[in-house]
Amino acid sequence: MQIAINTTHGEAIEAIIHYALWVWRHIGALPDGQGRITRGFELPEVREVLEQHLDITREPSLVIRSVYGRWFPQLVLLDPQWAKQKTTQIFPAEEPQRPFRAAAWETYIAYNKAYDIVFAILHSEYAFAVKHLGAFSRGRGSLPNPRSEEHTSELQS
Repeated sequence: MQIAINTTHGEAIEAIIHYALWVWRHIGALPDGQGRITRGFELPEVREVLEQHLDITREPSLVIRSVYGRWFPQLVLLDPQWAKQKTTQIFPAEEPQRPFRAAAWETYIAYNKAYDIVFAILHSEYAFAVKHLGAFSRGRGSLPNPRSEEHTSELQS
């Protein structure tokens, strides 16, 4: 995520999400707005761009995948059905795509609080993460294992 906020590409994807949130807030303020925002994305251009960047063959960047993790609760706010449908693409569990999952998941965990509606969508992702605790080696930028000796000594210093 640190790279994403310092690159044009990462900032562009974040700008798309900020734009969608801006529109969502303004639609919600309209007389018929609450009904409209419960229908999900009214911005096909936003959905199209987000879906294009979820395609690993078109967007092989772990940096961009971290943006999806960082903003996943807001994507749920914008369109819960879309977010639920795209969960396995945002957090893929298949072996060759696990680095994409790690980028999204670790950023999601590091940057977000727990929300009931998001937890309901990500329940199986939390279960996957718990089942695989410690199974993956720490890569650059990975969150530390809080039970590791290295992390414990960092906390004591």
